Amino acid sequence: MAGDPKTLRARLERRREAVIVVSITAFVSLLVWTAFLGWDLPRHYDVQHWAVVWVGLDVGEAVMLLATAWAAWRGRVVLVLFAAIAGSFFLLDAWYDVTTAHGGDFRESLLLAVFLEIPAALGLFWLSVRVLRHVSYAWLRASKAADIDRIWRVKMPSLEAVYVELQDDTLERE
Repeated sequence: MAGDPKTLRARLERRREAVIVVSITAFVSLLVWTAFLGWDLPRHYDVQHWAVVWVGLDVGEAVMLLATAWAAWRGRVVLVLFAAIAGSFFLLDAWYDVTTAHGGDFRESLLLAVFLEIPAALGLFWLSVRVLRHVSYAWLRASKAADIDRIWRVKMPSLEAVYVELQDDTLERE
């Protein structure tokens, strides 16, 4: 990668700042939108593609579980992402099952949520954190960084370290 460290550092810092601004702006916008929806949405609504919604969500869960299994089998760090997405799908499934159920379906939906979907989501989140912790600790040991006891305290590598890695990667490819 061409360029001096100061230029790369400035560019990476601008990108980090952009992520922060976009994330906060999206957060505030979503709060406003959610308040509007809560006020404006009808209390009853007939859905046109009900089966497509449910089947699509279950297909998403299945694909992410398969991707998680593949990443575990191949020893890929992307397992963190796949497991987190699968866990999110399971929580979403539990939420929709319980909140859209009526009559006798409510009890069945609640039991599925409490005993299957939420525990599956928590297990997948736990897996994501464990793999991320393992990878972070390996990186910390390799970089001879100070031992850190909590994953959320691990900082991203410095911009200079990223630059060095990119330079080394470019040289290895040539």
